[in-house]
Amino acid sequence: MTTDAQLHRDVPEELKWRPSVNAVHIGATAKNGVVTLTGQVAHCAEKSAAEEAAKGVHGVEGLANDTLGKNGWVTLTDSLEWQFHKDAAARSVRNLMGVIAVSNGITIEPEAKWTDARSKIEDSFRRHADLEARRISVSTDSGTVAPTGSVASWAERDQAWWAAWSAPGGTLVTNDLTIVS
Repeated sequence: MTTDAQLHRDVPEELKWRPSVNAVHIGATAKNGVVTLTGQVAHCAEKSAAEEAAKGVHGVEGLANDTLGKNGWVTLTDSLEWQFHKDAAARSVRNLMGVIAVSNGITIEPEAKWTDARSKIEDSFRRHADLEARRISVSTDSGTVAPTGSVASWAERDQAWWAAWSAPGGTLVTNDLTIVS
């Protein structure tokens, strides 16, 4: 298991390694495997890049990104059919100059009818080579998909989240997967 002291050293080193992050203005602390980023970023893309860099460090089990920008909050509202549309809308504005944070208030209103998609989602987990599907269980209820269990990395957690969002008619995915390194 990676110690907090090691994370306190490794995360700042990883931030320095990323050209999209000005690590001079970002600090990192660790407690019980949870890393907190603090400091100031120039824009949302830098905040996101710092978060992705920290998530990539071995032993990071949780992350709080408390970095701040100067101004430039954007709020998105409306409704779309799929989660990937909602995410694409946020991505399209977060890299604009001056944007430091995006509040994505877009709701998901699918045209497809919800059916109990539990078995289809579990089949999808089994098809993904980078998911250890036997450690993940899924419950579904009226458009909500709830994967639970443990995964080995942030990448595996994200892969399970995306597979769960692929269920036709899904309106909410809760991600209670824990990272066990």
